[in-house]
Amino acid sequence: MILVYNANGTTGSGVVGALVAQGHAVRAVVRDAERARTTLPPGVEVIAAPLLDPAGLERVLPPALAGVHAMYVATPACPELPAIERALGRAAAAAGVARIAKLGGIRVEDESIPPLMGKLHARGWAALRDSGVPVVHLRAGFYMQNLLMAAGAIRSGVLPATTRGAKMAFVDARDLARCAAAVLTEDGHDGKSYDLTGPVGLSFHDVAAILGEVLHREVACLDVDDAAFRAGAIEGGAPAWVVDRLLELYDHVRTTDFAAAPTDAVQRLTGRAPIDLARFVLEHRAAFD
Repeated sequence: MILVYNANGTTGSGVVGALVAQGHAVRAVVRDAERARTTLPPGVEVIAAPLLDPAGLERVLPPALAGVHAMYVATPACPELPAIERALGRAAAAAGVARIAKLGGIRVEDESIPPLMGKLHARGWAALRDSGVPVVHLRAGFYMQNLLMAAGAIRSGVLPATTRGAKMAFVDARDLARCAAAVLTEDGHDGKSYDLTGPVGLSFHDVAAILGEVLHREVACLDVDDAAFRAGAIEGGAPAWVVDRLLELYDHVRTTDFAAAPTDAVQRLTGRAPIDLARFVLEHRAAFD
């Protein structure tokens, strides 16, 4: 049995699907059990849990981890991330879990990275390691799926951006899911870290050009300042704390190239090249048209 924590999330649902496709038994820990039962594959065991409450998790996790030999952890962005992952690690150790795969930030190994989210992921990584359970660190950058949040603007011909031409090696969350399935079910990965990226570093201006080529119409990249981006994101329903952490990350992207260089990790873990942005846009064209 493999447990997927936050199985309704951007990556968790894909990890569940990849594992089920390989014939593995999966237990999904989610906030919204009803949603999970309608969106996850048939046969997945669903357990509702307070994902953002470390104390509540400590009550739910012992029975949830019964019979589990591997666990995927994709903690939602929140200030409690290190405490949540400490609780997950302790419960996994007590249950005899043999392996954890943690989703973290690209090239985040310690707290030297300036953005707070990077520091929180580093603390969570350390807490899981300290549990004594072998951990694989899957460090992902910027997901192609995040473009779906801007689908309305893209349909109107505009792609808003705050990164001022900086490049990022966008990765498809489906590739991450296949990588997670590999490290959860194969030997030889325990204790290792993998930076998961797409095939090439792209600026948002590059992204707009690819959108235009695939959609056969003009999509213009519109540089917006941080204040305008923050106001629009919060108006659209994003929590202010999450938006502020995202802006810190974008500022780091603008001043460094830490997320620009592609790696071969997806190829090495899955045996196939990572999905490129043109394919992603084509396969999600209905959202952008």
